[in-house]
Amino acid sequence: DIDGTLVDVRGAGGASLRTAFADVFDVVEPAQVPFSGRTDRGIAREMFSLHGIADTNRNFQALRWEYLTRLPN
Repeated sequence: DIDGTLVDVRGAGGASLRTAFADVFDVVEPAQVPFSGRTDRGIAREMFSLHGIADTNRNFQALRWEYLTRLPN
């Protein structure tokens, strides 16, 4: 879980999501949004909105793929 309520991964989920967002959407400094108690989809929606990126399934799947590939690192 990204906010550490079930497991403590020392911020790996948030770091993975932010770097994936930056790379996929060419955003230098992704906005900091709250993660606690939220789904990945809800977090992505807010990030899309803050950066003027269309909230489409295609964009979410691209972000999700990059996010998941970064988690093991």
